[in-house]
Amino acid sequence: MVTGTLGVGADTAAAVVVAALRDLEPIDVVDRGDGSDDERWMLRTAAIRDALRRARPFAADPRSVLQVAGGADLAALCGLLVQAALRQTPVIIDGAPGRAAALAAERIAPGARVVAGWAPSPATRRRSTSSARSVCGH
Repeated sequence: MVTGTLGVGADTAAAVVVAALRDLEPIDVVDRGDGSDDERWMLRTAAIRDALRRARPFAADPRSVLQVAGGADLAALCGLLVQAALRQTPVIIDGAPGRAAALAAERIAPGARVVAGWAPSPATRRRSTSSARSVCGH
């Protein structure tokens, strides 16, 4: 299986989930790889900061973080990854939403990454500087 980007705003929601689960600051999860200018970067960082205010109290429970900050698409992707691990189905994870869902799935089912053999896509390995990238083991 291969995961991919989910839609408009999915990268921002993914950044909130990663920051909440890893106790990171917004500046640590905002990627400037899309070539955005300073104003857009500041707006996105502020949006992540504001969403983290709602998500941080639930940081110990990945299901709650997904409910508060991630949305149905990230929750569904997380569930797919947990089931893939239970069925020992390999998954190639691409994009920030996939990495955020993988982080939550690993917290829900510890060891899922190893059992299912999750791997980042070659494109993700080349372009990503996100702190969520290490959830795939690379």
